[in-house]
Amino acid sequence: LRLSRCAWARVAASLPCRHAGESRSMHVPSMREITSIENIAVIGGGSIGSLLSGRIAAVSRMRDRVWLLTGSSEHASAVKAVRGIVVKEEGTVGTKTMMGQVRVAESLSEVEDLKRESQSLYGFGKPSIVFIAVKQAGLRKAAEQAARVLSGSHGSLCIAVMNGVGHMEVIHKALRYHDVSTTLIQGIYSGGAYMMEPGVVAHAGRGTLDVCEYGSIDTVSSSLLEQAVQLLNDSGIPTQICQDILQVERMTL
Repeated sequence: LRLSRCAWARVAASLPCRHAGESRSMHVPSMREITSIENIAVIGGGSIGSLLSGRIAAVSRMRDRVWLLTGSSEHASAVKAVRGIVVKEEGTVGTKTMMGQVRVAESLSEVEDLKRESQSLYGFGKPSIVFIAVKQAGLRKAAEQAARVLSGSHGSLCIAVMNGVGHMEVIHKALRYHDVSTTLIQGIYSGGAYMMEPGVVAHAGRGTLDVCEYGSIDTVSSSLLEQAVQLLNDSGIPTQICQDILQVERMTL
């Protein structure tokens, strides 16, 4: 197997650090771990955005490669303080706590800083996937932010995890206005989450994230979507590709 420089950078980013006195044995990543997913940006620091960020970043190969863009300075400060989001899994046998090492930004200029840092460390800087997880009131701003974050990216995905109607058209128009070439994906999550405090999100009700392409999808984007679904499942968010998003919407009402 011959890997490009960027591919080896992705592999290296997934390897745990070895400290003095530890065994020299090295984790060799499987083919399942070598993917086209580089960085992931999540727009929206509410419960769903924080849940996605925290759980995905808890997967070792995505450590420090999940960026959360939030308008809440209080939430951002809490995440920066521990360099991560705490996720509390509420279940019938108690609460399980984990932390995903998330990088946080409060502005698009800070996202650009993260891109430059990633380029320097790993050899790639732009996100492969952008999630939009906001309420309707913040949709237009989030759509503009997504377009700017994805500017210059090719073969990327923009996944909107929102309920309701009309939001996909708003995002689609923003992407077209900024001439962004990306594949738009609609997602509906039937689970539950709520913010316990800044930097801490509770995963209260396990559900499924259904994703469906909005419009046409090419072979490269289809492969990236399958990798994204696998990553979400690995992170503990059951995800599946659906054929009829309208039926899913009716079931969640």
